[in-house]
Amino acid sequence: MPGYVEELIKKINHQEGDEKITCVVVDTISGWALELAKKFKLKKDVLFTTASGSLALPLQIPKFIQAGIINPDAHQYSNQHQFNELALGLELIGRPFLWVVGLELSYGNSCDYPDGFVQSVANLERMVRWAPQEKVLSYPSLACYLTHCDWNSIMEGLSMGVPFLCWPYCSDHFLNKSCICDGWKVGLCLTKDENGVITSMKSRGRWRNCFPVIV
Repeated sequence: MPGYVEELIKKINHQEGDEKITCVVVDTISGWALELAKKFKLKKDVLFTTASGSLALPLQIPKFIQAGIINPDAHQYSNQHQFNELALGLELIGRPFLWVVGLELSYGNSCDYPDGFVQSVANLERMVRWAPQEKVLSYPSLACYLTHCDWNSIMEGLSMGVPFLCWPYCSDHFLNKSCICDGWKVGLCLTKDENGVITSMKSRGRWRNCFPVIV
């Protein structure tokens, strides 16, 4: 996307006429465009399009750090223990799976799978960095879809008739999870233990609850 927008700005501003791009307005997920504005010496502004309550939370982060509620050196994706529990849960169900382990999940590093995991699931697994989500969800033998419950993924899953296994992360994910599990009743939710971890045994139980209904 950044490369495309950069070429678009060049193309428009190199054309004859008075219609030039002079200002870049971005939202919170397009912050990279501010660098393009700086590069081309364009005016720039940020438009926060979500509710004011969503803005209030990040503004309070310095206070949360000061109060010891948030560890400034921690990162959600660097939880190796949670990563291991998810891997072991997949191993325990003994079913074929496709696991998209993105770079952000391993926080830019290679993933450290539990000892013996890769060998144990060698005939069942497909672990990739990226997959065409819409094509995967349309596959006829797909049993269920583990998702963090962003709206786009939900719409794609619903359109393909795929049941969900919900692992909400932030923002509207929790409301979306309630729609899936309590309203539409087309999925189940993973639950954390007292330490905030979804254990392999709990995830295995949820996976197995999905299969008898689907297969």
